[in-house]
Amino acid sequence: MRIKLPFLLALFTMLLFGAFEMLKGVSAPFMQEDWHLSYLQISNIFLLDSCGYMLGTFCCGWIIGRLGMRWVMMLGAMGMAIGTIVIVCGSTYLIMLPAFFFLGLGAGFLEIAANDVVPAMEKSQEGQARYFNWLHGVYGLGACLFPIAAAGLISYFGNWRYVYGLLLLAVLTIFVVASLRKHALAIATASKATGSDEGQQGKGVLRTPLLYALLASIVTYVMAEITIAAWLPSFLMRVKGLTVTHSSAYLSGFYLAFTIGRLTAPFWVNKVGNLWAIMISTVCAICFLSLAIFGGPFLLFFFWFTGLAFAVIFPTIAAMASSLFPEKSGRVLGLLFTSASIGTFVVNWLIGAVSTFVGLATGFLFIFVFLFALMVSIGFVARLARFQSVSPLKKRIS
Repeated sequence: MRIKLPFLLALFTMLLFGAFEMLKGVSAPFMQEDWHLSYLQISNIFLLDSCGYMLGTFCCGWIIGRLGMRWVMMLGAMGMAIGTIVIVCGSTYLIMLPAFFFLGLGAGFLEIAANDVVPAMEKSQEGQARYFNWLHGVYGLGACLFPIAAAGLISYFGNWRYVYGLLLLAVLTIFVVASLRKHALAIATASKATGSDEGQQGKGVLRTPLLYALLASIVTYVMAEITIAAWLPSFLMRVKGLTVTHSSAYLSGFYLAFTIGRLTAPFWVNKVGNLWAIMISTVCAICFLSLAIFGGPFLLFFFWFTGLAFAVIFPTIAAMASSLFPEKSGRVLGLLFTSASIGTFVVNWLIGAVSTFVGLATGFLFIFVFLFALMVSIGFVARLARFQSVSPLKKRIS
């Protein structure tokens, strides 16, 4: 079928995203050793990656509307390929900064294109929900499996750069397929259909305090998740004394539980409601992290349970935002995802800076600050939502 290849390519792209995101955390300690970097310099590298990603997601909607999905996939694959080649061949800190910027820029392009496949090929809400679940489930699959695979490959090859070289082949596969299958990828994009009306509707929402409470909640959540994704292997290796294999296994376990939690979320979130689902999940995350960090080596497995607690928060906040602003959902969701990328941008630098000056053990504890801030911001959302004509806080996730 005509829609088969675009969706398969989108699934492959999201799987690749999960792998690249986890490889950053697994390879960070080896980057430090090879290039003699401080935690602050590692955080600057991750910061440039986030900066490129944010720029890519910001510009991509405009480019899709003018060049089409196929060209965006090709440009994204080119950006990631350039960044990966420099990472494999480069040898200095100053070269790595633009390399990770191009890697993030290409990733931003590819992620928007992959997600835009769903509304382009499926118009019903039920179908879109099904395809989006598959799409982001595959991301979780890559995120939970690749840390162990990466650790095994690093041990086998004796060089962490070879793993980036293998992922380069996957990126080039996306470029080749997008280049050769012109007609198969020539499907209408959602951005063309939603342009001006959504933009006009979205102007008034910027004056609503409720929007900023939602943005604060998504930013603080993303900062907590990225702390796990980017810094857990380094924390376990540097502070807890684990090997790269064991520390990667805990990150894989986190994302395995994370994936299971997202797939099973509708079974229980529907019963307690969006607000309580977020609150319960955040409290559980704080408890599990406390046990894992302060409870000794035999309680490190609670990092896995933290993945279950984190799983439902992001999609539930998105569901609340969509319900609170039903006529402006496109604009609001766009702002949420932009804010999420800003949270990624800030947290990598923050954790690296704190770790450089006072130690990684203290820097990693900022995850509790983010989770408490999430609870406060969701409390503001609940309070401000009472002024809405219809409160959707108990509305269920489709």
